[in-house]
Formats: sequence, C-alpha cells, structure tokens
Amino acid sequence: MDLCLIIDASDSIDSDQAKWDLYLEFIYSIASPFDISEDGSHVAAVVFSSQPTLEFSLDSFRNRNDVKNSIETVRHRGGLADTAAALSFAQNNCFSGSGDRPYIYNVAVTISNYVPTIETEREAAKAAAKDFQQSGVHLFSVSPTYIATAETFWRDLNDFFHQISSGLDYFRISKHDSLQDYSKRINRSICGDINDIEGK
Repeated sequence: MDLCLIIDASDSIDSDQAKWDLYLEFIYSIASPFDISEDGSHVAAVVFSSQPTLEFSLDSFRNRNDVKNSIETVRHRGGLADTAAALSFAQNNCFSGSGDRPYIYNVAVTISNYVPTIETEREAAKAAAKDFQQSGVHLFSVSPTYIATAETFWRDLNDFFHQISSGLDYFRISKHDSLQDYSKRINRSICGDINDIEGK
C-alpha cells in the first residue's frame, strides 16, 4: 500500500503544544500498524493550512521510526485551511510524484476539522475529492474535534466530510480518550478495503 497522510496544521487545530503532540501521535498511529519497508507499505505526508507542502514523499523512508520522527517535527502553521488545494496537491505530489508505485493500492487520509463556510470553497473541495478518487485513490477523512479551536456544527462537519470521503469512510473523534480505539477502527477499515480489492 502507498499511504498519503494529509495533515491540517491550520487554526482549526488547537495549537496548545500538549494537544498538538497528541494530534501528531494519533496521526502516526494511523500508519504505524502497517509494514513500512522497502517491499511493504510506503508513507508520504502533506501538511496544509492556506498552502500545502510535501513534508516527505513515498520514497523518503523505509521504516516506522523515520516516519514517526518526521511526523513529530511537523509544526502548527495557523491561518485558514484550503482543503481543495491540499487534496489536489496530494494527488499531484504523492501519487503522481516521487516514489509512487504502479499497481500498488493507494490510500489517502485527510485529518482536519475545517469545514469551508463559503459555498464555492465547499464545491471546490468536493470537486478535488472527486478527481482524487477517480484517479484510483481511496480517500478516508478524520476529524479530531476534541482539539477543535471553535464550536463546530457537527451536522455541517459530518455532511462535508462524508461527501469528500469514499463512501462512509469518515471518522469524527470527540474525546481524546477514544484515540486508540479510533486508530484501530481506521486501520481495520483500510485493511478491509485492501482485502476487498485483492479479492477481486
């Protein structure tokens, strides 16, 4: 599997250092159960707020420790989150860039609390997600609302991320003590989907 983590570092995520560290630990837990190695799973990360950047590519690391160490260096950026730009950037730089392997199952996980308030921004994010999925990438979304920086309307959050994810692959985490349980649920969903593909 080739896995791209799309990490929100905007003001939708609390910048308190203890909470930020917990957030990064959770993000690593999404990737850590997989066999990260030369012949196993490869991991990339895109970090975004108003602008996305490639933190590391699919061919950067071949073991869990290097992935963990790199995720731990990600810094909070603040500002608004441009979800559409992040999705398009990930499509073009994770799975069409350095390290992308043909015939390997592609998975992306967006971790964000941001819901665009302007309709044109919502539509742009939905269009980018559709293009992403049509390119053969299975898209999961996670909202760690236990570290949201403002009151979030859960219905808007649920509606938006269900629409940009593949099917019902959306997870909202409202309590920090649920992190371990949710990381296992996400891992099982990814593994189950891989098994479905391999069984076809």
